[in-house]
Amino acid sequence: MSQPDSGDQQQHFLSLFEPVRERLWRYVRAMTRADRDTVHDIIGETILNVYGRMHTLRTPEHFASYCFTTARRVYMRQRRRERLAALFHSTASPYDVSDSTPPDTSLEITILYDALATLPAAMRETLILFEISDCSLEDIRRIQGGTLSGVKSRLARARKQVEEWYARDERATLHQLRTTTTTP
Repeated sequence: MSQPDSGDQQQHFLSLFEPVRERLWRYVRAMTRADRDTVHDIIGETILNVYGRMHTLRTPEHFASYCFTTARRVYMRQRRRERLAALFHSTASPYDVSDSTPPDTSLEITILYDALATLPAAMRETLILFEISDCSLEDIRRIQGGTLSGVKSRLARARKQVEEWYARDERATLHQLRTTTTTP
């Protein structure tokens, strides 16, 4: 069976929705006991969901119940989100959720990211997964594919290259300090 064009589909939807519209509005209004904007939001999301999945509707006689069921699910999802949001407030958290990094750590992190940027992508990913994300070697193997010995090899090479980069950077920094402090 061919799909109706969008104009026919819209007309078909509107012909089914119009008799249900007022009842659906009253239902959502009574369920939410909320302001007009919240009701509009739930109705709008319901209409989008129903219209987008209308092709799954087997008989037009079930359209009204489909609308009400969808509206109920949208409402329940909204309530669940509100409850979860109310459970966690950053001011009530016992943990410091600050995005700021102490200045001494910030410099070290910048240097680390500079070193990581010099690595090939697969080695960088392996090192980040192991050292920063605390993944096991087996987890990294599953993520990246290949063999366990390949993961170990990439990790060892990445560590060695970062160590060499730090040594070069340290020598360059010392050289720069010597030349700037010895010149009059």
